[in-house]
Amino acid sequence: MSLQPVILDLRAGGCTSLPQIMDALNEQGIRTRQDRRWHVSNVRNLLRRLDRAKAPLF
Repeated sequence: MSLQPVILDLRAGGCTSLPQIMDALNEQGIRTRQDRRWHVSNVRNLLRRLDRAKAPLF
């Protein structure tokens, strides 16, 4: 499952900080790939992966 649409919705709804995004993901019951609760470091790593996925490959 791609979390990019979820993150975009959260940001559009006003969640801009890592702790806010973490809280929202946990409140929605969305788990990490390891089926655990989110922590700030997990959110930071996720956002970095999503940003790299958008970057041009040249």
